[in-house]
Amino acid sequence: MQKKKLRGITPFNDCWFRTCYYHQIIAALSYFGVPAEQVILNSEFKVLSANGWNDFAYEEKNIISDDDFAEWTGVKLHRHNAEYVIDAAIKGIDANRPIIVGQDNFCLPQRKAMYRKQHCAHFILVYGYNRKERTFTVCEHEYINSYDFCEKTMPFEVLEEAYNGFRNEFKDFKWSVMEFGKLDSPLPFLQKARISEKIFETYRARDYSSYMAPYRLMEKISSENAEDAWKTYNVFAAKFEIRANVIYTSTTKQFIASYDYSNKNKQYAALPVTLPKDSDGNAVLPVRIELYVDYSSNNGSAVFDTFTFQEAGWSYSLLDQYENPTLTESNWDKISETKRVKTETEYSYDDNQKLIKERTIKQIATIGDSLEKKCSVTEYSYNPQGLLSRAESFVEGEETEKGIDITEHFYDANGNKIKEISYNSLDSTTKFYTETEVSQNGVVT
Repeated sequence: MQKKKLRGITPFNDCWFRTCYYHQIIAALSYFGVPAEQVILNSEFKVLSANGWNDFAYEEKNIISDDDFAEWTGVKLHRHNAEYVIDAAIKGIDANRPIIVGQDNFCLPQRKAMYRKQHCAHFILVYGYNRKERTFTVCEHEYINSYDFCEKTMPFEVLEEAYNGFRNEFKDFKWSVMEFGKLDSPLPFLQKARISEKIFETYRARDYSSYMAPYRLMEKISSENAEDAWKTYNVFAAKFEIRANVIYTSTTKQFIASYDYSNKNKQYAALPVTLPKDSDGNAVLPVRIELYVDYSSNNGSAVFDTFTFQEAGWSYSLLDQYENPTLTESNWDKISETKRVKTETEYSYDDNQKLIKERTIKQIATIGDSLEKKCSVTEYSYNPQGLLSRAESFVEGEETEKGIDITEHFYDANGNKIKEISYNSLDSTTKFYTETEVSQNGVVT
């Protein structure tokens, strides 16, 4: 192939984020439809005390591991060193893999402040090439800390010289090339949610009061005013809670909910409380329930005006060691004056933690009538790449009368779904087709 360019790369210029390396990561991930926010949310910024808060420093690091990040975004990162960087870049682009390449600014003519004057590590994103003109298409900016990243062309020889300079001058780096590719087997939703929770838990546990360090340096602000400023800016660390202590004979259970701290007038808030069941399935009633409101982050006071206890809906999930649900159960839900419904679903997985079977029991209780039960089943099959290839759904005992609903999925060489066929086993001649065109970067066109 004489030339190729990966379409859909979007440089990130909304603000300066950490280093040029992270700007290039955001741009590379945009090719796969991953938003910049996922990179930014994975960054932990800490303000550190220095000289008794008369000065301060800071550190930045990623919250989750590269493996977790790959599963969270669906894009894997492969870091390595290339002996011949021109060949490596072309090979990566031919495989629809954008590639970040280490560079030494000393060798880059466009970096006028450092060209032939100062060695400085730098990273560019390479996502196109032209063999005839011997140029690469790259994402680059004009000078350090500028956020004017845009598409530029770079001669093969310049990229190669700056790459070799990077490897010779910055030997602390264990890699000099990073490729991006789609994950072979996307992670189930619940496991993605587990990774998201890691990130959000870091935000919840963070000491945001340290972010007031710059304000503490304003000597003319009195300690009293500084305390007011702390309350103003430290909303993440503040408490806006209503709390219920459910007290039993030998134990106490605590339940917490938040309220709108900005609303200084009357407001309604809901606080879910779960009561355990005895061996007969009846709710165990507590000795008493104590209600509290934490208003410590606001001026003034807060009181409960009225409150009522109302039955609420609930659901229960049992997870395995991989945090996949093996059982979910709901409460009896009132659907009319005479009917209530309840569902219970069992899940089965293969050795790769792929869902292979869902079995849902739906019970309908009607006043003055017998209990009605119906069991529906969905079974899943996967291709060698771990992608869903077939789903069969049916109601147990009704397969002969109503048949089995079947959906088949087809993919291209890059794992993008291009066709879906749906039909019933009793009438395989009537099939519904859905076909999709997908660009090189996996985006539906």
